Amino acid sequence: MRYLLLYKKEIFYQYFFFILFIFSPRIHFFQIPGSTSDLRLDIITMLFFGALYFFINFSNFIRAKKVSVTWLVYILLIYISIIYILVSRNSIYAIFQIFWYMTMLFAFFLSQKLVINFSFEKAIYFVRIFININALMHLTDTINWRVFGNERIGDLAYGFFEIPSPFALVLGCYTIITLMGRFRITKVEKFVLLSALLFSESRIGAGAFILTMVVLSRYKIWFMLLATFAYFSLFFIDSYLKALSFLTLTIDKVSQDPSLLMRVDNFNAMTQWWESAQTMWLGGGVLSHMDYSIQFGKPGPLDSLYLKMLSDFGLISFILFIVVVATLLINNSHLIKLNFVEIISPIMFVAIYSLVNEGLVSVKSGHLVFFLVGLIFWSAKADMSNRKLKYNACKKIVGYEG
Repeated sequence: MRYLLLYKKEIFYQYFFFILFIFSPRIHFFQIPGSTSDLRLDIITMLFFGALYFFINFSNFIRAKKVSVTWLVYILLIYISIIYILVSRNSIYAIFQIFWYMTMLFAFFLSQKLVINFSFEKAIYFVRIFININALMHLTDTINWRVFGNERIGDLAYGFFEIPSPFALVLGCYTIITLMGRFRITKVEKFVLLSALLFSESRIGAGAFILTMVVLSRYKIWFMLLATFAYFSLFFIDSYLKALSFLTLTIDKVSQDPSLLMRVDNFNAMTQWWESAQTMWLGGGVLSHMDYSIQFGKPGPLDSLYLKMLSDFGLISFILFIVVVATLLINNSHLIKLNFVEIISPIMFVAIYSLVNEGLVSVKSGHLVFFLVGLIFWSAKADMSNRKLKYNACKKIVGYEG
């Protein structure tokens, strides 16, 4: 009993620091040497959460019994991390980047502890509050700007995320999860979430969301009608709704779109960089894209998760990443088959979104996505385990009576 209380106390501390990190605003302090980002308050709280999770769980991780598939995944990830650090020009920042990515996995496994020891509803409670606060902040700015014609309120636009893409990523992932049935919310909350997403100024966020809902959701007819209505509305609205502008894209518009052309140019620049720097197989390490990637006239991100992985990790590690994902999917194929829409829909949304954005590996937005997907996955797994226990119990009772 005492051990159980101590264990739940440890989970509470991990969850507390995770929520503290999630609610931490992006307060900037100073530029981190050798990086493209500032030291911010949310990065500091992320490091506190990661360090606490690591020290509490490291001994349990070492002692835990691991199956062969788990060992395969760990060995591949360790190999990828070592190569990444060795090829990077700034090894210290590369180690920091690997730990940054590890904290996203910590968020995924933290959701497992919360689901098993508490409940899905309790685990998502504070995240739900956070996402709704961000949606209301952004809608307040939108109404002030579009309805009353005032200047935008910088501190409210896109909530704590400050920019459209990570805001749309988290909002879209959470909204998909709520609409797929695992977690029910009020109609008012659904309206707020959908409105904030459609006015998020993120074409890929809104586009990936609608496409996912049309393909996998039981509401596909409603979303097809919504997309049709939105398409025709754009011809009569005297304002530019960027998030919905993907509906009016034609081949000519796509071929002339500055944002898409920039990504194509960066892909071509990356292939040339591969040849000149001989980095195609092992990658260039942390921030390697800064050698060639141009965004609006100056060095910047590639704005594609897949291109970033190819640039930083190289083709070999990229293939190994695919092997890891495929191995995990195959190993959990029965679970996925039983809960196909619930598990695959947020993954599909993130996969489409990542074609032209790197939000999945951004601070906070990536952590929240890993946490939310983890909640869905571990809840489905817990439900399947409970069904097996009940089935075995019934078999024993029937056998005993027989």
